[in-house]
Amino acid sequence: MNAPYYIFAYDWQDKSEGVRALHHLCSALNESGEEAWLSFVETVNPKLNTPILQLDVCARHEEEGRHAIAVYPEVVLDNVMDAPVVAHWILNKEGRIAGKHINADPEDLFFYYSPMFFPDETDSRPRDLLNTACRHHDLELFSPDPKRTRTHPLLYINRIPESEIDFSALPPDVEVLSNLLPLPLPELAEKLRGATLLYTYEFSGTCTLAMLCGCPVIAREHPRYPQLGFTADTLRAYPQKQFAYALSDTPEAIAEARARLPGIADNLRADEPRFQAQLTRFIQKTQDAAAALKPPVLRQPSRSKFLRDREHKKECAPLLAQAQAHYAAGENDAAFEKLAQAHQKNPDEPQVLLYLALIAVRARDFGTMQKFILAALRRAPDRHDFLVTLAEELLRTGAAELARNFLNTAIGKSPGLLGAYPLLVEAMRQSGQTAEAKALCRFLLADRLRARSPIRTRIESLEMEM
Repeated sequence: MNAPYYIFAYDWQDKSEGVRALHHLCSALNESGEEAWLSFVETVNPKLNTPILQLDVCARHEEEGRHAIAVYPEVVLDNVMDAPVVAHWILNKEGRIAGKHINADPEDLFFYYSPMFFPDETDSRPRDLLNTACRHHDLELFSPDPKRTRTHPLLYINRIPESEIDFSALPPDVEVLSNLLPLPLPELAEKLRGATLLYTYEFSGTCTLAMLCGCPVIAREHPRYPQLGFTADTLRAYPQKQFAYALSDTPEAIAEARARLPGIADNLRADEPRFQAQLTRFIQKTQDAAAALKPPVLRQPSRSKFLRDREHKKECAPLLAQAQAHYAAGENDAAFEKLAQAHQKNPDEPQVLLYLALIAVRARDFGTMQKFILAALRRAPDRHDFLVTLAEELLRTGAAELARNFLNTAIGKSPGLLGAYPLLVEAMRQSGQTAEAKALCRFLLADRLRARSPIRTRIESLEMEM
């Protein structure tokens, strides 16, 4: 069996081309016969084949001896899933959004969404392309409407503050299209169909959507934000003979751009074979990297190491107790400091790893959370109650869907964890699954929780609240 793919992603959102690309890559991998999951997400597009990664899936892969391949967008700087094989998918110029460069290991693989995101000539990394644009643009939705009257130009703004725009250099009737107030895709398509031009100082997939709707793009460079706009590098992704943009809004330049509009959708459709070739190359390189890994060699520890480890465990216990006290008091920084000291003394103590995961939840750093909880369960595979504790903290932060996933895993492994059931009801209720939550309450009261107990009382209370 091939190695599985764990793709670090974000909840599906129409406004983000990068998010759509990650979800479509997962779906394309599954369509090609590979096994791919999205990690750290709660919301997916039901039209795509994008299962959400669960802990029991990770555990099964480990039991099968299959090395996971982590795929990270360039904004994720570290190997937060602690995967043995790492592929960085550069969806924007490295460091442009995160402000820092990736902490890559020498054996990490790199793939680029566009030539404009290639590193400079001094970087010797292979320049493998992986571009999903032919998949994540809806060519039926984003298409011209011959019956629609085009009324006025638009100005697209994303990262550049509106206060930095010199509106005297733009038409007086220009309307701002800001990503701070993103439109659902159908409304965005309708807006672009009615626009005469789209001015922009920023490179964005919205430019492609405008062209698909029959709206030429006027590409400009902002003097204070040249890194966000159209430069010689970014325009390499938009060969002028294939795309409908102009570098000025003179009548001649606009007419030339408008003449190229009819071929935009056909150019994207023609990219499907190219994407399939790129995907095949991506699979080959990542699977070869996974196949080259050797299983770890287990060595019998020496007596001196055994005695040293035993001493470290003794030193770890009081540090863990202090960390737990700080955590209970809501003193997260102090708790983290003690946990870091305890982890240094005994890196294999599962409760230290659990509390590090809990601290990460409070910081809403779900990537780090998953790294630590997986590490804790590798060292204590029967401690399914860890998942219940983690889910309770997730519910406090509003991450109900993630909490529900962890609770389902815990209950599936240990149905006797009765304290998990009220939390599962609450997670279902917070996720908008009120009918399912009521049904679970009725089942629990009739079957699992017949005897009077605090847990039964809590379930009865939750049922009455719904």
